[in-house]
Amino acid sequence: MTVTNNQGHLFFIHATGSYRKTFLCNTIAAEVRRRGQVVLCIASSEIAALLLNERRTSHSYFKISLSIHEDSVAGLKCNSYMFLVL
Repeated sequence: MTVTNNQGHLFFIHATGSYRKTFLCNTIAAEVRRRGQVVLCIASSEIAALLLNERRTSHSYFKISLSIHEDSVAGLKCNSYMFLVL
């Protein structure tokens, strides 16, 4: 419904193993892209990312350092493609 009404939203899919989460993510992403819209499937770990079509983690997409400190910030550049997408 969200895709057909052009409403941007964030979806978080959480379940234990063998619940077909990867299939669901890849299917939704394919339909959104088929409609010419932008979709990002992001995993929190490399192992989970291996199952997604794009195989990207949040650290990779948003240039998040693996060493987090009190004053850490993401490394996105203001003129980057990802900055424009977000």
